Amino acid sequence: MGNNRNHRAKRLSADEFIRIWQAAETVEQVAEETGAHYTAVLSRARRYRERGVQLRELQRSVRPHNYGNDWDALRALAVELRPGSE
Repeated sequence: MGNNRNHRAKRLSADEFIRIWQAAETVEQVAEETGAHYTAVLSRARRYRERGVQLRELQRSVRPHNYGNDWDALRALAVELRPGSE
């Protein structure tokens, strides 16, 4: 999967990246195909668009590790675990 930090991304030319992007349905598919992190794929696509490359819009998959957090509970935990808190 593209989020595996121990996996090195393939070195891709701009041509290869564009071919993979234009054939994919989701950003996650591009990340898996290239071995790059999801955010790195989005960043590369943004840079290309800024230079006038007309990449198609892809569906962004929901990344589970970014959703479903109970932020109030996490704030309370951080305060509880802060040195000097008792």
